[in-house]
Amino acid sequence: MNINTLNNAPERLQECLDLIEKSFGYDYKHSFKEDFSLLISESNYQNCFFIEQDNKVTATVFTLPRILEFQSREVSVLFMGGISVDQDEQGQGLFRELFETVIALNGSYALFFLWSDLSNLYEKFNFYEFGEISEKESSRSGKTTPLSHEKFVELKKDYQSLSQKFVLPKRSEQDWNTLWNTKSIKKETDENGNILFSDKGMDLQGIIHECYPINASNNTKNTMWDFDKNDDESAINRFMGFARLGNLEVLSQFIKTISNDQIEITSSEQSILNVKYLDDPYNMSEKDFIQGLWGPGKIEEWNDIIPKILIFGFDSI
Repeated sequence: MNINTLNNAPERLQECLDLIEKSFGYDYKHSFKEDFSLLISESNYQNCFFIEQDNKVTATVFTLPRILEFQSREVSVLFMGGISVDQDEQGQGLFRELFETVIALNGSYALFFLWSDLSNLYEKFNFYEFGEISEKESSRSGKTTPLSHEKFVELKKDYQSLSQKFVLPKRSEQDWNTLWNTKSIKKETDENGNILFSDKGMDLQGIIHECYPINASNNTKNTMWDFDKNDDESAINRFMGFARLGNLEVLSQFIKTISNDQIEITSSEQSILNVKYLDDPYNMSEKDFIQGLWGPGKIEEWNDIIPKILIFGFDSI
C-alpha cells in the first residue's frame, strides 16, 4: 500500500477524479473538478492524498487548508472532501488507513470539517454533526437576472462584514476568482436587488446557498438556506456538516478569544474535555462541546457568547 499526493504524482489526477465521481454517482452532466475547484486547484495538489495499489488508485482523501475568522481573529482549520474507495477494495481497511493517516499528518489544525450524510460512519472517527441550517421552499416565482461582475466585486465587502457577526471562512482573491468562474454555481440578482448564489453540481441543485443581504426573503422558486433554526412546519432543519476537534491548544485559544475569555479548554483525557466556563469547571465529551458551541442543540447559555458558524455552499467540500 502506497499513500501519495497529487503533488508527487499529478498524472494520477484523472484517475482520482474518475474514482471520486464513480463513488458519488456523478453523471456526464456534472464534474467534481468543476464543482469543487478550490479543492482540485493545482496549488492544492500537496493536500490531495490517495492510495495506489498495483499501479491503480484505490482510495482518495482530498483536503483544503482554510482560515476561519471572526472580527479579525483567525484560526487555521482543515476541510476534507473527495473521500472515496474503490468498490472492489471496500472492507479491507483502506479508508481507515488513509483517513487516519491524513488526520495524523495535519495535527496543527484546530478543527477538521467534512460534508456528508453518513453520521454513523464518521462518528467512529470522532466527527460530529455541527451547525444548523433551515431549508425552506418558496411558493412564489420571481424573475432573476445574471449577476454583473461589477456587483460581484462589490459584494466582497458584504461578505467581509459578515465576519463581524459570524465565524466564517476567510476568502482570498483567488477564492473569489474561483467562485466567479465556477460555472456550476448560478450567480443572479432578483427583482429586489438581492444577490443569490444557487446550484452547485448535483448536491445543491435548486438551492440558494448564499445570498446578500443574508436575511433576504426568498422570492424565487428555489429552496433557500437560512442559518437560523426555523419553527415553520414547512421548513427542514438540519445540521451543516461534520466537525472534529484538532489541536486543542490552538482551538482553546481561539474559543477563549472569541468568547471574551469566558470559555476555554483546560485539559483533555480520553476524549473528555475539561472546560472552564465563567471560571467554573465542566467535563464534556467532544461531541457535546462541538454541538454546545454551534449546535445542533447549542448550549443556551453560550448563545450570546459564541458567534454562529457560517459556511456557504461554495466553501463546503
